[in-house]
Amino acid sequence: MKKRVGVIFGGETYVKKSSQNSAASIIKNIDKSKYDIFRIGITEENQWLEYTGPIENIENGMWENDPLYISPNGHRLIIDKELDVIFPSLNVFDRVMGLLCVDFKYTNSFINLNLSFTKYIIDKFNIKQAKYIVLTDYEWNLNKNSILEEIEKELGYNIIIKAENEFLTESVYKDFCKSKLMQEIDLLFKIHHKIILEECLSGSIIPVCLLGTSTPTAALSADLPQAIIEKLKKLAIKIFKIFDCSCIAIINFIVDINSCEIYFNNIDTTPLLTETSLYTTIWGKEGKTYPEIIDNLINFTIEKAHK
Repeated sequence: MKKRVGVIFGGETYVKKSSQNSAASIIKNIDKSKYDIFRIGITEENQWLEYTGPIENIENGMWENDPLYISPNGHRLIIDKELDVIFPSLNVFDRVMGLLCVDFKYTNSFINLNLSFTKYIIDKFNIKQAKYIVLTDYEWNLNKNSILEEIEKELGYNIIIKAENEFLTESVYKDFCKSKLMQEIDLLFKIHHKIILEECLSGSIIPVCLLGTSTPTAALSADLPQAIIEKLKKLAIKIFKIFDCSCIAIINFIVDINSCEIYFNNIDTTPLLTETSLYTTIWGKEGKTYPEIIDNLINFTIEKAHK
């Protein structure tokens, strides 16, 4: 008997477009001989609708304006648990809790949304990473000058600034000028409550893709000595387990060009999953096809639920 898979997409977030692209790609490539697919779209008004129309309308966002193919069955499919597994092609800000979902756990979202806590945990396990300072708007407004002195002493001015809850947002600041750094931080605190300042390391960013549950496998594509590649894979698997990740993740490292020292950079527990995305491309170089990745993710999810 075929498994019933629900692919959820859309939502209210600012990455709605990538969610729709990912969902359309999954629907096109999933093995139809193994799975019956149910497409569930979430509108910007938070309506959950089952969509049976052309896949290209999911990609271009026109599905919401296609009443001939929309049925208000999205919630029923979810609440009645008529599906064997959910494939949530959603951003980390959306929630599908209490259901058997591919690559989705609360801890996974927590990691993506809390960069400072991720760094604290990495420190706890003595894994190398760039020196950093976590700063709140309250601390900054209390004593800007002493904080600027601390930044100059600990990090210098060749730094990267990241917003705590927006792992896609960062800016590199390389000007040895206190006034410009102050302006940059003031500007960020008009939008964000907490920021992270990091020293800017010299080296190449190396993404390592993880696939699996308790015994994940790792893949990367880099022109590095085999000993470094194996070390990266081993470290990536260790971090995957530390954060209790589920099924899928990309862990980015920085490898120093001269010393070959490895530094943790960040972790993405909900990477984009399309035919041409970084995750799919790297696994493709290892001989694993996109439909195989989708099949693996579904099977890992079901197997883990039954352990």
